[in-house]
Amino acid sequence: MPAAEPIQPQAHRVDFPNGETVIAQPVTAGEIPEPAGALRLAVVLDRSRSMNEQAGEVQAALAQLAGLTEGGSEVDVYLTASEFRGEEPAVVKLAEVDTENIVYFGGQNAAELLVQFDALNQGTAYDAIFVLTDGSGYELDDEGLQVPVPEAPVWMVHLGGDYPLGYDDATLEAIQASGGGVAGSVDEAMARFLIGFEASLDPTTTRDLVDGTLWQTMATADVESEADIQLVTHSPDDDFAALAARRIILAEMGRQAANLAELETLDQLHAMAIEQGIVTPFSSMIVLVEARQERLLERLENRDDRFEREYEDVGETAQLPAMSVTGVPEPEEWLLIGLAAGMLVWYLYNRRNQRATGHASR
Repeated sequence: MPAAEPIQPQAHRVDFPNGETVIAQPVTAGEIPEPAGALRLAVVLDRSRSMNEQAGEVQAALAQLAGLTEGGSEVDVYLTASEFRGEEPAVVKLAEVDTENIVYFGGQNAAELLVQFDALNQGTAYDAIFVLTDGSGYELDDEGLQVPVPEAPVWMVHLGGDYPLGYDDATLEAIQASGGGVAGSVDEAMARFLIGFEASLDPTTTRDLVDGTLWQTMATADVESEADIQLVTHSPDDDFAALAARRIILAEMGRQAANLAELETLDQLHAMAIEQGIVTPFSSMIVLVEARQERLLERLENRDDRFEREYEDVGETAQLPAMSVTGVPEPEEWLLIGLAAGMLVWYLYNRRNQRATGHASR
């Protein structure tokens, strides 16, 4: 159905009781800031066999990053290597990379890429770390690798928009605690990095760009009147507030990056997620169907390891007796069951009457 009239993007604002405000404002490509000066960037190149399908994307991405060097920026490329490759990982200058003859071989996941970067880096300070990869490494075993959290924000760039099913916990923590994120192209990652980099100059405000919308989180007292922006103001119990609350949680994760392992910090983030009914990196939505499950969840929520996920490989899942697993029908299923039972009663009743009529006629 065609729209009755063009939809005009609007800015939205939510003021929360804790004294924080979230503003979501549409932006255009021309409003994204340019690098204020020379940058020092690290590019971690995944050379797994699956990346051969993204060879063209790799060439385009490296060419785009090479354009930054004309303005004085420095780009180091970390060439990762699978254990089956027959060569060690290496770090070279971007100008030394022969993009036409990169050999993709073996397989690696995101955790291995970050571990190899950490091992190769000899204390060089970077403004950002861009990991060029695809979405195929999620199921590769990380063998319990300890992934350090880099000082610079880690941006996982899944070329061609080929996102994985997810990340292992250590990799996810490295991305979040470093202040990085996930993107489908170098363009997207660079735009989000530059906006975040600009905001880092003001510790009271956090900014992020998602799908053409600039999300800003700041103290309500610091919000300046924007006369030229048409704002739609939402109350904290409005449906839009859930989206804004997620931005507050993500902003707080950035501010508390060094304390994300502390239970007090995690409990604060979790409490807001429960209040707004949203799923975050520290909360889930679980359907509880009986009191026993509610009591079990309450006990688990009070344990010291309540934010540490339990993980079981396929084949290691504990087997339960077949009859111990029960299901609770949804309301629609109850209706179908009732209709089926009613039809069965009607059928048996009619059949009995037909038999009675037949005997009487004889």
